[in-house]
Amino acid sequence: MATAEIKRHWRRVSELGCLVTRRPEPTIHHCHGGSMLTVPGFVNPGMRQKSSDWLVIPLTMELHTGNKGIDVIGVKTWENQYFNQVILLDEVCRRIGVNVWAMAGIKRKVEIF
Repeated sequence: MATAEIKRHWRRVSELGCLVTRRPEPTIHHCHGGSMLTVPGFVNPGMRQKSSDWLVIPLTMELHTGNKGIDVIGVKTWENQYFNQVILLDEVCRRIGVNVWAMAGIKRKVEIF
């Protein structure tokens, strides 16, 4: 069950709109696999488990769970076709003014303007 703090975080992230298409009303994707495996300190969750509730990006339903979705075509394929999850998470940090990596217990420096 998500805490009130996490729910506020998800709401702020959702308000950004999809980071790939810029469309409003995105879904929340918990980042895992692919480029995330290159981040020191990130522990990839097991099958059907979520990574930290802080490490989320906003994606349209189509790019999340639809035919072109990261959860459908696979993380590596999706990242090759669309975008790197690590870079998208860094963008979330900059846009909401919070280092979500640190909130998830991962030491990753992100310049927040």
